[in-house]
Amino acid sequence: MLDAPISITDKVPIALDLRRAFAKAKDGEIPNLAEPFDSRGAQSDSRLAAARDDLVAAIRNTITRAFRPDFFLAAGFAALAALLAALLRRRIVPGSDPDLSGRDTLGRGLTPAVRPGSDPST
Repeated sequence: MLDAPISITDKVPIALDLRRAFAKAKDGEIPNLAEPFDSRGAQSDSRLAAARDDLVAAIRNTITRAFRPDFFLAAGFAALAALLAALLRRRIVPGSDPDLSGRDTLGRGLTPAVRPGSDPST
């Protein structure tokens, strides 16, 4: 904003409006940064429009880059969880390992399931 090719009489009011926009924004919300420029005539003044576009792009790029490592970390945890689930499934689900054929992971025979209402002694 400081090095934007606009006059100081435009910079100061825009900067104050930007401060208000940031103050009004709720946590986690990106304020409308184009509005202070637009209200001062950015639709018809190419210098104001260029300053607006540069500022908005710089802030969006910064926010995007800030979250990129977090997304990669979350994707890594998800991949690790999927790998662990696939490896542990063979140990948890009876019959999922053909070498055990009806035995649990310790080699003991599995007891048959008892249905509700049936007599387990028969």
